[in-house]
Amino acid sequence: MAQEDDLKALGKIVDMARAASIILLVLHCYFYCYEFFLSIGFTNQIVDYCIRIIGNVGLFENFYISKIGSILFLIMTCIADQGMRSEDIKWSKIISLFLLGILLYFGNDFLLSGNDVNTAGILYMISIVIGYIFILTAGTWAKRILNNNLMKDVFNEENESFMQETRLMENEYSINLKTHFTYQGKKLSGWINVVNPFRATMVLGTPGSGKSYAVINQFIKQQIEKGYAMYLYDYKQPDLTEIAYNHLLQHVDKYKVKPKFYIINFDDPSKSHRCNPINPTFMTDISDAYEAAYIILLNLNKSWIQKQGDFFVESPIILLAAIIWYLKIYDNGRYCTFPHAIEFLNKPYEEIFPILTSYPELENYLSPFMDAWKGNAQDQLQGQIASAKIPLSRMISPALYWVMTGDDFTLDINNPDEPKILCVGNNPDRQNIYSAALGLYNSRIVKMINKKGKLKCAVIVDELPTIFFRGLDNLIATARSNWVSICLSCQDFSQLIRDYGDKEAKVIINTIGNIFSGQVIGETAKMLSERFGKILQRRQSISINKNDKSTSISTQMDSIIPASKIAGLSQGKFVGAVADNFGEIIEQKIFHAEIVIDIEKVKAETKQYMKIPTIIDFKDQETMNNEIQNNYRRVKNDISDLVEMEFERIK
Repeated sequence: MAQEDDLKALGKIVDMARAASIILLVLHCYFYCYEFFLSIGFTNQIVDYCIRIIGNVGLFENFYISKIGSILFLIMTCIADQGMRSEDIKWSKIISLFLLGILLYFGNDFLLSGNDVNTAGILYMISIVIGYIFILTAGTWAKRILNNNLMKDVFNEENESFMQETRLMENEYSINLKTHFTYQGKKLSGWINVVNPFRATMVLGTPGSGKSYAVINQFIKQQIEKGYAMYLYDYKQPDLTEIAYNHLLQHVDKYKVKPKFYIINFDDPSKSHRCNPINPTFMTDISDAYEAAYIILLNLNKSWIQKQGDFFVESPIILLAAIIWYLKIYDNGRYCTFPHAIEFLNKPYEEIFPILTSYPELENYLSPFMDAWKGNAQDQLQGQIASAKIPLSRMISPALYWVMTGDDFTLDINNPDEPKILCVGNNPDRQNIYSAALGLYNSRIVKMINKKGKLKCAVIVDELPTIFFRGLDNLIATARSNWVSICLSCQDFSQLIRDYGDKEAKVIINTIGNIFSGQVIGETAKMLSERFGKILQRRQSISINKNDKSTSISTQMDSIIPASKIAGLSQGKFVGAVADNFGEIIEQKIFHAEIVIDIEKVKAETKQYMKIPTIIDFKDQETMNNEIQNNYRRVKNDISDLVEMEFERIK
């Protein structure tokens, strides 16, 4: 009822404005064509008197004042117009009609200077009336097009825009990214404040969406600036390694104890430190050996992740675990390295089983193998052993042996007395080989950093699905209390489900506190849209007929960021949500914005970057090859000597 009353009141105002406009136009014509009306005897004393009174306020002091007044009232009627007579109106037609109307309405004063009063008066009034009608029609059409709100925002941008965080909320742990976003048609500046990175961060995006450039790189830089120890998995080394190395050089003063920078690089041993991931000092129980074997073999056989518990999956893991633990307890771990374990496994089983079972702690562990051997189940035994030998044979590489048999550093990277920044590199062309070795480093690091009383630490893993990271779900769930920040990157949730299995992938996805997503499609986009929730949106429908238009408006809850919007994000634009803290409440946790990167500044920084220095000076390529080959032969000879001595012992 109130809406009907408002429409009636508006209609009265329109009628009054239209009447005023027409009256002014009639008075204008009467005043300036007075001689014409006088000649035809169409004058009136009352009208003349009214014109003299109106003239006293200056309405007819200038030829254009009354014309402009009439047009102003006309514009008021056009603005209030609600009707719609045609859907085929084009702006070109409106502009042409308007310009023609202006020309006829304001450009006709020369007609009054004609000698024939009657002809001049008629032509002037005809031209001004036609011009008036043209202006009225153009204005009405323009208002009707502008009134069609359904065509103004065809992608529903305004409905789906929302206010985002504009405050910079910084603390000693935070990562803060500057943004630009649109709200109610205005471009605003804001901030994505990751005030609690210890609740884990996931960065998603198809190749080229900008996830490394806009997010991962910023995490590396800002966390170094805030004195974090760091473990960095660089899938395409040295891209991220160079950023970490050069940024550390510029901000080494941010650390209470100067950190050391270490690199694992299987492609170029001259630019790699050496580290034994199964150092016997840090293995306290046979379960540590089992975990190491589990990591290696599941990285080499990704399909086994879905088959955990199967006989031909568990058998090779147990065998390799027994070998690793044997090397740990033999001669105080003198030969306890991964390359030595591979060489020992490749010895004939008639030699290795008697040696292993001569140790009481391994006898029960290997009983299934011994039962098969003694029961003449040779096919079964060969299958069990081959399940371990065949995948591990891919890792027989002199360069890999070189890197994994040294002890340049230990993996307690967040040791407050000796902090480290460790960058391990993969190679997409040799991913299947390197991922197993790097997974072993990952596994050992996770156990060593997730402890109380350590330095705050960052774990940054680029392209997570390329490596199996055992215990990642548990690390995310428990690392928060030990000041371990985890930042993971992948292209799509489906990759994670494929390589980690449905159950573990879902745990990882659902325990992540901070999420950034560039362009993703399909199920990932739908999952994210559901995670971000809904917002109250305004819906408008318009019904048009020949003489009228009716509008209805309603509201409903709908996705704040639909899956289609996530699938169509431009490079550098991200959607997501962040977690907050007690005392640091973020009201606007969800964001849909462009992350602002100073491209010129980044280019200038990159030009100043120093290359990764040579770590081991082999003098020349031939010397390096000889040294690596000598180490390879030394490992093989160590195992041959060990087997020979052990056989002498058990005779």
